[in-house]
Amino acid sequence: MSTRSEIYITANNETIRMYQHYDGYFKGVGFYLAESIIAIKQQYQPSYRLGVFIKTLLESDYTISMIPAHDIEYVYDVNFDPIGDGHIKVLGCQARYNRKGILVRGEQRDMLKMLVAHINETLPTKGA
Repeated sequence: MSTRSEIYITANNETIRMYQHYDGYFKGVGFYLAESIIAIKQQYQPSYRLGVFIKTLLESDYTISMIPAHDIEYVYDVNFDPIGDGHIKVLGCQARYNRKGILVRGEQRDMLKMLVAHINETLPTKGA
């Protein structure tokens, strides 16, 4: 059974919506997004990061979505700021088009804590 997710990628007031049909939960898409951003920040100059991130997703069977998909279970918002740093925000679980943070419960909340801990452990600290 598939766990569908949408990823909203925003930079310079433009948003691209991408869709992933499988593994949309935190341990799947959530970790993949986080690890991709971390790797890209370590390997590429800021002006290349957004393009490389989108290319990475497209090469991993993510698709660009022109209309909202049905039965979305996880929604991620990835925002690239003007200096090319990517930030992930989990907007909801079982969101069904709702982009206003949805309360996560039980196992999903624990997975969110794991994702945040993973990002915090892996990212270099400012000034390092």
